[in-house]
Amino acid sequence: MALSLAAISVTVPAVGAPSKIRIAIAYDLGGRGDHGINDAVATGVDFIKKKYGLTSLDIREIVTNDSESDRQDRIAFLAAARYTLVLAVGSRYEEAVRQASIKYPATQFAIINSAQVASLNVSNLTFSDADGAYLAGALAAAASKGLKIGFFGPPSSTNSYSAFMLGAQSVNPKVNTFSQYADSDPVGSISTLIAVGVDVIYSEWSATSEVQDAITTLSTKDHPLYLIGNSPEQYFLLEKNSQKILLGAVRRRIDLATDRL
Repeated sequence: MALSLAAISVTVPAVGAPSKIRIAIAYDLGGRGDHGINDAVATGVDFIKKKYGLTSLDIREIVTNDSESDRQDRIAFLAAARYTLVLAVGSRYEEAVRQASIKYPATQFAIINSAQVASLNVSNLTFSDADGAYLAGALAAAASKGLKIGFFGPPSSTNSYSAFMLGAQSVNPKVNTFSQYADSDPVGSISTLIAVGVDVIYSEWSATSEVQDAITTLSTKDHPLYLIGNSPEQYFLLEKNSQKILLGAVRRRIDLATDRL
């Protein structure tokens, strides 16, 4: 049987730089160079600059000192300065963006990693934790030698654990899954998972490097341990000691979310 494909020609009109476009980015603590969420946003910002031929006169970038009052002052200042779009990086800006969106209804805002600001002039840019956990479960099940895998995260991540189990079962129905949750001091929870025999752990803990440090310390020749993490929030995955245990990472394409605003 012979198949013939006809070529289809599509003409797309050239898109020029929008007139008077002015964008402001309020980075989280650390700003550019943090190897984490700020750098992911910065990658998207650099793409926008190149795509539309924008300069530092068109895009303003500021960094918070991490106090609530500073966040509110900076977002309000940028809104008052009549930027076309004010982008806040991280859920800690929620209250600042909420207040500014009410006071400046003609200004467009966006916030990365939050779905909690219910205003018509605010774009909430979030990612599906469950989708990422499903993929992590599939990878963990495929890599586990002892057919015991673990999930660790904050108490709010129970939906992620359900998706993690489904992903694991899709690869190997015989795999056993275990979970632990904690608001602080994750080391005890990781030790509990290892004590029941897990050899691969997926972690949604992004506050500190304690999880990877514990796994690195407890991994032995007789019982090697591996970690699946989240990128770019877990910037510490780039550390040298992480490479010994890192099996993979669920990557959130924050750069793409930024450059498509």
